[in-house]
Amino acid sequence: MTFTATWATGEDSRTILADNGTDILWSAGESINVFYGSNYSGEFTSLNTTPQASVDFSGALTFTMGAQELENEPHYWAIYPYNKNNYCDGQSVTLTVSQYQFGPSGTFSDKFFPAVATGVTPDLAFYNVCGGARFSLVTEGVNRVV
Repeated sequence: MTFTATWATGEDSRTILADNGTDILWSAGESINVFYGSNYSGEFTSLNTTPQASVDFSGALTFTMGAQELENEPHYWAIYPYNKNNYCDGQSVTLTVSQYQFGPSGTFSDKFFPAVATGVTPDLAFYNVCGGARFSLVTEGVNRVV
């Protein structure tokens, strides 16, 4: 199954800062968790080979029979970043983000800003769960900021 992911505002997406210094894109090889109701489905991986504003995520969606009663309500849930410990109970999500973040100069750390999407179709718009900080270093040789 394939899910198409965009940023909820329709302008920005995920984890790569574009050359213009403003637009944020999904990087190649991103992964998300996808759920159908409260049933865990596993890892879905992006199919893009270059940074894109909208990407398709591919994977296998498994759910138990009887889930059709969710037909007219949001029943697809997706969590970024993928983590095997992420969980969905069909009403809310629990997610895990690494306490250590590594980001190359000029962009964001992969797997950092957690986001969630939900809907009745495989077209998902992700919303950030929390904000972050952006800063610049002007001294050469800095390898770590705490």
